[in-house]
This record gives sequence, structure tokens and C-alpha cells, in this order.
Amino acid sequence: MPSKSRALARKEDRVGRERARHVDVFARQVADRRADDVQFVTVAATPRHGLTPLVCCGESAEVFARGGSVEHVLAQVAAAFDGLADTSRALIAYEPAWAIGEHGREPRPDETAAVHKAPAAEWGGRVAGILYGGSVNPGNAARLLDVPGADGLFVGRAAWDVEGFLAVLDIGRRHAGTAA
Repeated sequence: MPSKSRALARKEDRVGRERARHVDVFARQVADRRADDVQFVTVAATPRHGLTPLVCCGESAEVFARGGSVEHVLAQVAAAFDGLADTSRALIAYEPAWAIGEHGREPRPDETAAVHKAPAAEWGGRVAGILYGGSVNPGNAARLLDVPGADGLFVGRAAWDVEGFLAVLDIGRRHAGTAA
């Protein structure tokens, strides 16, 4: 397993205030395909290598439509953290599959609120933060940051464009100034 950890370490190197290194650990699973054991091993390995695990979780459009988002996401996070003694450095990113990518649609804050509240209630005091990712852009960043339980944003497509990314960063900076 060490070679997989090294490969993950090279995969992502995000620069933050403390120049922390993060690794994306995708907890999203296709309906009948479970990979909980692989997720657990990956999440467990990242701190040993000086990395911060970023557990990305989210539901399909079908799970969302039938109202199973909260249970689905809580199960994914619980599987990723199962048996870990210390999750204090981990980040959780809620990224609904229906809101991601070229064919994703922008979420309304009321559509993500319940899902953010659940992990915040369950894990909020035991993780470094809970982020929202999925169609984040300068037009919706402030609204998404106002969702209770969302500590920040996990920016994808908007970061491809320097102006878009800087605009989201500025919104985050202003939001942090008003949240204090």
C-alpha cells in the first residue's frame, strides 16, 4: 500500500495558509459498487504521510430524487472514517454527483442545507472542516457559504479560469470577515 499513498501524495498538492498538502479521497460510490475498505485504507494512510485527507462524498441524481441524500452521505463518511481514532485533520467535501461537471446543475442552497447539517452535527467537532463542492462559481459562492454546516467551498470548474477563481476567493475572504 505505500506506493498507492505516494501516488496519492503526488496527485494533489494544494497550497493554503499553512501550505498544507491535501489528498482527495473520493467516497462517492456507484449504486452496487462498494469500496469502503479501499476508502478506509486510503483515509487511514494519508496522515501517516503528512497529508490531510479530503473525503469527497455525495449522492447520485436518483438518490437525491428519492430523498435519500442525508443517509447516503452519512454512510459514505462513516465508512471512510470507520475505526479511525483521530479525524481532526480530515476535511469532508459534500459534492453531489448531480451538481458536478459539464452536465451538472447548480444547486439551490435549500437543496444542500439538510445534507450539510447532518455531517456537521455528526462530525463537525471531529474534523477540520466541511466543504461544499459542485457547480461552485462566483454567482453562487456567497449563497453556498451561507448554508449552515458549510465551512468553505471545494472549487472545481470555476478555478480553471483565473478571474473566476480570484472572484470566488474574494467572496470567501469577504464572507470570512462577516462570519467572525
